[in-house]
Amino acid sequence: MRTAVSARSSRGSELRPAAPLLAIAIAVSLASCCTTVEPPPPPAPEPVREQVVSWQITPAEGYFANDGFVTLEYHPPEELQGTSDPPPGGRLTVHLGYIDIRSANTLWYRFEVAEGPRRRLRLEGEDDIPNVKDPDQYWWNDLDIDLDEPVTGEISVIVTDKRIGAAYPFTLRKVIAYR
Repeated sequence: MRTAVSARSSRGSELRPAAPLLAIAIAVSLASCCTTVEPPPPPAPEPVREQVVSWQITPAEGYFANDGFVTLEYHPPEELQGTSDPPPGGRLTVHLGYIDIRSANTLWYRFEVAEGPRRRLRLEGEDDIPNVKDPDQYWWNDLDIDLDEPVTGEISVIVTDKRIGAAYPFTLRKVIAYR
């Protein structure tokens, strides 16, 4: 642009050769600031937690009375897979041990299994000669009870000594934990 004082144009009013570069830079910066914002990536999935099933028998130590003991074990079906024809509900094993040989005979016992109010099983003991005395001086006997239905939560097992009318109640509970 020409000034009134001189017929020459000022340097600021002339087009500069850098102007096309400036126009390109402005276009690039406008293009980069107006791009579509992408949503953040989805959160990482929760790690898979492994379910661990265990079994709890109460009282765990069983009963020690009348010169002997009554204890209970449970073997779930998964533990019995190597055996022929494993029961679908697993196997309960009642252990009897007494100082007197007659008291360790399963003939004198009744075995009941209940799930809530429903009785699943009732067995009367059979005449079974006890095994020889252990070093702890107990004559002993074991009785296996095969369960025909899976244990879904909690069952009651009652071992009754019919001679003296003593009942030994146990509870078998399925415990599920996650790790």
